[in-house]
Order: sequence, then C-alpha cells, then structure tokens
Amino acid sequence: MLNKKGLAAKEREEEGLDVKYSDDPADLGNASGYDDFLQRLMQIFVSSIYFYTFCYKFNNEGWRNGTAISYILNQKNHLRIKLPTQFNTIGGYKILTWAILGIEGALGVLVWVPETRLICVGLGIVMHLMFELFLNAHLFSYIMISCLLLFIPSEVFRHMAAVLVLIHK
Repeated sequence: MLNKKGLAAKEREEEGLDVKYSDDPADLGNASGYDDFLQRLMQIFVSSIYFYTFCYKFNNEGWRNGTAISYILNQKNHLRIKLPTQFNTIGGYKILTWAILGIEGALGVLVWVPETRLICVGLGIVMHLMFELFLNAHLFSYIMISCLLLFIPSEVFRHMAAVLVLIHK
C-alpha cells in the first residue's frame, strides 16, 4: 500500500519516509490494491488458524500418541456415518490423527511456499471433505474450504472456467 501515489505518498517523501515497501511484489506492503491487501490479510489469518491449531494439538498427549481421533469417532452424536472398519482400529486412529496433524501443520507453514501451496490446499480440502462426510460438524468444513480457496491463484480459476466452457461446447 506504500506504493500508492498521491497526497499521502508526497507527504511521506517530504518527511523522508519510505514510499516503496520493498522490491518483492509478494510483500504485503506492495499489494497492488486494497482487494489484494485484504486477501493477503485473510490468508495470514487462515494460515494462523491452522498453525495455532497444530501447535495446540501437538502439545496434547492424545494427539502426539495418535489416539485423539478415537475419542471423537467413538461418540455417536459426533458421527454422520461410521468409519470403514480398516480405520476403526488403533493403527487406523493413529494414521488419521497424525495425518490431520501433518495437514494442519502444512496449512500453517508450507502453504506459503509456492511449490507446495496447491498440494497443501488440496490436502486441506480433502481433509475437510472427509470431516463433512464422517462428522456432524455442520458448516465448519464448508467455511474452511472456502477459506482455503483464498490461496489458489486467480489464474487457476480462469483456466478451470476455460476448460469448463470447452467441455460444454
């Protein structure tokens, strides 16, 4: 936002203050407009939700030893449908527990690495679709999936729209 021209930039120049944040276009101060600035802030917020959740869960013994999911999946009022029998074992609970920890940790940190962003977002969407399928969490999964879409570049959506147009011709 410091790159904007106008009265504020002129006043900053006169006071000897920076009018250019940095040379990196990805820096928050170099957002091309208010919409981009707000999107980046929302991305930071969503990422911090996952990072905080990962840290909180990792400090809990049930999550570290892989049994935390067993408590939720054995409460009938939390379940929408029963888990397949392959995962309804101690080993299955450990795999699910650690998978959730890994995905949440990745969504807190690795989502900022351009090379891993789409993989992280894809895993997060799959995780939340599984929550929606098996757990009675109401709108939680849909809200979090919509938040994860903030990390997908607009070019991907444009490309998907173009493919859909070609398919329907």
